[in-house]
Amino acid sequence: MDLTTRPYKSIRWFAKAFLLLAIPIGLLILPSDYFNEGQSLCLSVLLFDQECLGCGMTRGVMHFIHLNWQTAWEFHKMSVIVTPLLALVWFKMTTEHFTGRRILKML
Repeated sequence: MDLTTRPYKSIRWFAKAFLLLAIPIGLLILPSDYFNEGQSLCLSVLLFDQECLGCGMTRGVMHFIHLNWQTAWEFHKMSVIVTPLLALVWFKMTTEHFTGRRILKML
């Protein structure tokens, strides 16, 4: 069989599978306060010294996935909505990648 009939044998397939599994595991392994310190990467903060509407979202999501819901709420109120949506999109992408079937057609 050639690679066109067996897509799971391609390097691209393995790379995507690795990223789909490694990124969430890496975020779970990191401590929840990993992104609390250090220089901000937000262009609005770097260029204009003013927070944008998304500032605090990464920190909020990190605290949310570590079950620190109060701290997540304090960093960014929308993190309690964005995190479950991100989990749903991740679940959809991972399931479709490994099964080869489309699910949740609304996304």
